[in-house]
Amino acid sequence: MINKVILSLVISFLVSTSTAVQAEKQVEIFDIGKGEVTMVVQLNSGIQKEVETFLKSITDVNRMLNPVPRDGFMVKVPLEPAYLIQNKWLNDLVDEVIVMFPSKNDPCLMVFDNENRAHFFMFTGETDTFLTTLNIETQDLKMRSICVGS
Repeated sequence: MINKVILSLVISFLVSTSTAVQAEKQVEIFDIGKGEVTMVVQLNSGIQKEVETFLKSITDVNRMLNPVPRDGFMVKVPLEPAYLIQNKWLNDLVDEVIVMFPSKNDPCLMVFDNENRAHFFMFTGETDTFLTTLNIETQDLKMRSICVGS
């Protein structure tokens, strides 16, 4: 039952901006506990570069039975232009990435292939610069300290 609720929240998060045509690309921060987008930031080259760095540093697929976290937050980042992922798990253009920050595990990435199938990846990299670029303080989101690749 909880998995269905979480999945429906993620789906509503994914389609929230796709229903409206937007001239400017926006990054959305989704608080999983609240079930809503709590902040919107304009996409800029710094954010795009950070996400591309994450995509380049994919180390493995997320092997958790349910990779969508129950708590924490997610950051949906549109990519303009689309980014080509070429690794042993996926060879496809990606035009949107969701960086998931669960409160108890390392962050991971969710991307969709051209057939709209979700792929979940682990990555190495420093997320502090990414969060600072978005003006996100993890304490403000009631998060524990996040450490990637340690």
